[in-house]
Amino acid sequence: MPDVQVYRKGRNVPNAGLTDGAPDLAIEVISPGRGRYDRVLKLNWYRDVGTPEYWIVDPEDRSVQVLELRDGAYVVAQGAGLAASDDEATEMSSTLRPARWEGLEIDLARLFSELTADEGEVAAGTAEADQ
Repeated sequence: MPDVQVYRKGRNVPNAGLTDGAPDLAIEVISPGRGRYDRVLKLNWYRDVGTPEYWIVDPEDRSVQVLELRDGAYVVAQGAGLAASDDEATEMSSTLRPARWEGLEIDLARLFSELTADEGEVAAGTAEADQ
């Protein structure tokens, strides 16, 4: 089961999880020590059940990656994140505006504002173990 699953208006929401039908959007928040599981294993599972869009939220690097299912494979449609330095700010948007969800804007500074420095340090330490 994804951390968040979204069904567009008019769709039947399955009673038995993803075995009865894929959501229009699955969102996973990377947990410390579980990066490979969410980025590879779950990605493949959502692809296999036909979930058209998969977002990966990474609290460690304060980013969101939007993946769209195209021709049986996920491709990166958009990425957004909070820059660690001014040099990175020009390369990365701090607002997520997913094309398939017209009018939706997510301010990542607000989304990640509750993370403390200690949580970031813990996440950074566990991310090294994932690699």
